[in-house]
Amino acid sequence: MKKHNDDAQDGAIVLACFDDDHDSEPLMTLVGNLLDQQKASWREFAAHCEELKNVRTRRFEYDRFSLVLQFNPGRIKSTAASVNLSAINGRKCFLCPHNLPDEQKGILYRRNYIILCNPYPIFPGHLTIAHRQHRPQAIETEFTALLMLAEDFGPDYLFFYNGPQCGASAPDHLHFQGAPKGLMPIERDMLRAGGPLDRKRISGVDITRFHGFSREIVMLEGRELAELAAVMSRFCDVMRQTLQLTAEPMMNLYSSYSGCSWQVVLFLRSKHRPDVYFSENNDRIMVSPGLVDMGGLLITPREKDFDNLDARSAGKILQEVSLENRTVEDVLARL
Repeated sequence: MKKHNDDAQDGAIVLACFDDDHDSEPLMTLVGNLLDQQKASWREFAAHCEELKNVRTRRFEYDRFSLVLQFNPGRIKSTAASVNLSAINGRKCFLCPHNLPDEQKGILYRRNYIILCNPYPIFPGHLTIAHRQHRPQAIETEFTALLMLAEDFGPDYLFFYNGPQCGASAPDHLHFQGAPKGLMPIERDMLRAGGPLDRKRISGVDITRFHGFSREIVMLEGRELAELAAVMSRFCDVMRQTLQLTAEPMMNLYSSYSGCSWQVVLFLRSKHRPDVYFSENNDRIMVSPGLVDMGGLLITPREKDFDNLDARSAGKILQEVSLENRTVEDVLARL
């Protein structure tokens, strides 16, 4: 293993390193070893992995898509997390190396990130990829890092990003998450999508807008990293202009790599949480949509919500937090 002396704390965390040279083992091999080591040495993490084997789910079928509810009590901290400035400033950052549990280890990735096992997984193999420095969520400056992750892992994994105002439970610390492919309903729904699709090609990148999924979905596809990054930057600029923003536009996205090209799927957002999240008494539904929820796997940490949500209410939640269709049409026209 290479020596890195940037931060003494990193040395206590890092089990292995991956870089762009020929000395590194395949990243999937390193991650497999990390998962095995953490299950063997970190009792809490191993217990949460075991709990996933008994997770309860419910499925709703719509005309053109499906949604799955997952009852996962371990996700209550994330779902209930307060992300206002005072709450963030008043707690320790749980992604900074010096605040990680003693048992937690990781893989130093391309010098700037540490790949960690998510201690409260939604699915087997759930990863968190945290920047070594404490800096806020911002996709535009690190978009190429997300694409490189997908390429380095290969076709069996996808990597996702939650915006600081729409799903990130640590908006103050730059991070991505990773998961095996095929676990979110939207992946299958888009493959079988028929009917009207809006398509255009800009600077070598194919742009597709999907209809009929109860939320706004735009996909970018390209073979060249630089071209994709340029179009993504342009897309964010047009979003800011259209919505009259100075901050990052609200979005969740994931990236995957097929061996010759990238796919980047964007879920465009209007708000963080639905109104029912803030309702009082028995009317409250604790669903706080991030990328996984927008991908069709709605996480319900309370059994009451898992049992009571119906197809209409579940679809309405995604529709409510999604950007309205006329605004998306305007953005794509301006591209």
